[in-house]
Amino acid sequence: TKDGYNITALNESEVLVESAKSKYKNQKFFSLQEFKDSPTANKKFDFIYSNLWMCILSVDDHKVFFENIKKLLNEDGLLLLSFCHPCFDFMQDSIVTHRVIPKDIFYDEEFSHSKIIHENGIHFIDNHRPLEYYTNLFVDQGYKIIDIKESDVLGTTLYPDFIFFLLKKNAKIK
Repeated sequence: TKDGYNITALNESEVLVESAKSKYKNQKFFSLQEFKDSPTANKKFDFIYSNLWMCILSVDDHKVFFENIKKLLNEDGLLLLSFCHPCFDFMQDSIVTHRVIPKDIFYDEEFSHSKIIHENGIHFIDNHRPLEYYTNLFVDQGYKIIDIKESDVLGTTLYPDFIFFLLKKNAKIK
């Protein structure tokens, strides 16, 4: 606990989980399998933060993602989502990544593109979807948008990659 808060973290990467466990001894970090096997998996949380999943997951996986989050989140709980900002998907370089973008595409189309992280050279496929897709998805899945923030430019000539949505679970929609 820190400042009276209990923190539980989950990640699919066992390497990242082991690194976090060795670095932060007093917190609970779980791999996906550890979490499924733990009594914590049946616990409800007041706040969940999910980082960079929305633009990587397929559209079909979005519904599953939100169904799983709903099982973990208290009725009045908050969900903070950060993901790659769709408005910057057309820029070749940002603070975080280099993008290889298909030609002859439009903002309101869904498309996949290749990204390379500047810091470590990791290469992955990202999906562009317009912001309207996400805002409609949140509402359709029973969440109210409380706030939206864009990441800072950090005093460089390159733009950031991220947008943050603070969502509240809407108890009226199940």
